[in-house]
Amino acid sequence: MRGGVYYFSSHKGRGERVRIEAPALASVGAVLADLREVITSGHFTRTGDEDDCRYCDFVAACGGRANAQADTKLADAKGDAFKRLANHA
Repeated sequence: MRGGVYYFSSHKGRGERVRIEAPALASVGAVLADLREVITSGHFTRTGDEDDCRYCDFVAACGGRANAQADTKLADAKGDAFKRLANHA
């Protein structure tokens, strides 16, 4: 694979296309390993930043204290894979 293109199809996106270079195979393996650990541990953490949720259609499902609870959950060692996964982006 040489890369990809993200296409903003909405009116707001104005049909913009953003090229994405293909990552190195080693980094893909690291992302997949961290993703697997997050899934198998069941350690899914919400964002600590409420602004990240402003466009989410499912914000009501998290409840009112979801963002405040994120920091506590991330302090747990079980959150290490999740933190690594977030840093891959």
